[in-house]
Amino acid sequence: MPITRPPELDEMARRLAADYRPRVAELGADLGVWATSTQVGVEIGAGRPQRRWAKKVRYAYRFVMLGRTVPLKSVHEVDVELRGRLDDWIKRRPPTPSAAGRPGTPVSGE
Repeated sequence: MPITRPPELDEMARRLAADYRPRVAELGADLGVWATSTQVGVEIGAGRPQRRWAKKVRYAYRFVMLGRTVPLKSVHEVDVELRGRLDDWIKRRPPTPSAAGRPGTPVSGE
């Protein structure tokens, strides 16, 4: 039996990447979003392996011997959880030097 994932999961992953990739790029990093038959994850790389940040959410458990997949979370719950984790990462990240010089970007001490 082939391993499949719900089509709405792929759509959620595309929306997540489209919404967060520009915000992560402004902070000098790249965003990757991936999905398997049981998990969805996000990875942010800052150019060096030791600065890589990754989070994943298990949305289903697969019983290989039985050929069954049991859902643990809805696609909506996965989306909300990953967006929360990405928002937390963005809040903790200091602005890059190139972002600090743009109009409208707060400068420390002001």
